[in-house]
Amino acid sequence: MNRIMSHPENRPVVRKLLFTSLLLIILPVGAFFWLSSGGVAAAILGKDSPYILAASAGASVFLINIVLVGYVVMAFSESDPRADVPGRTKKD
Repeated sequence: MNRIMSHPENRPVVRKLLFTSLLLIILPVGAFFWLSSGGVAAAILGKDSPYILAASAGASVFLINIVLVGYVVMAFSESDPRADVPGRTKKD
């Protein structure tokens, strides 16, 4: 594992993966507790609504999907360093 991470072309990929992993932990959990503890969900649904936890969970799931879509977009938009090697042909 250390050998893979020591290559210079892998460092940005590992950095993006770690950043995304942290976002996948911090954002949903933070949003769930912020919304369920009388925050925005209570203001919208009412303080005594039985759906506050469901709204908080839905917001957390939405944030997880946003982070995952962002990671996939970043992964597909980065260039392949192997494509710049001279003498290499692409196979169709």
